[in-house]
Amino acid sequence: MVVATMFLGDSVAQDSPAVNVTGNDNVVSVGQIGGITARTVTIVEQALRPEFRILQRQDSDMPDGSHVVALLGDVKSPITPGLLVIEIQASNLRNVTILPPPTGGVSTMSLRNKIVTANSFHAEIPAPRGQYVITIATAKATDISLGASF
Repeated sequence: MVVATMFLGDSVAQDSPAVNVTGNDNVVSVGQIGGITARTVTIVEQALRPEFRILQRQDSDMPDGSHVVALLGDVKSPITPGLLVIEIQASNLRNVTILPPPTGGVSTMSLRNKIVTANSFHAEIPAPRGQYVITIATAKATDISLGASF
């Protein structure tokens, strides 16, 4: 009997199902994604989920009374995810910029489905990797909510 334990971030899933392997010529694969050539393959554990972690935050009050928050975020994933969705909510939002990691010394990126209103920002980043600097400017210091999903 093989018992699987999943690690997701800092938590451990203790309620993992038991896996029974019987018969001959069986293979047990942990976190296998493809390339199945054996007769019987039992996938015991799912691959780790990607995470977006905030590493640093810097707040600045500007001379005109506006407020700027600069965040350093990091995509943690064993493989490059297909899409990262960033959503920001803040009162009197003036501007949001997302600066990606440089590739070959150049930092370029196209945000997809970018939607900006007076109080919200939504954008999609295809194939996210590495660290991003997210700068959020508001008319005055206010609560800011940032959501990231893959």
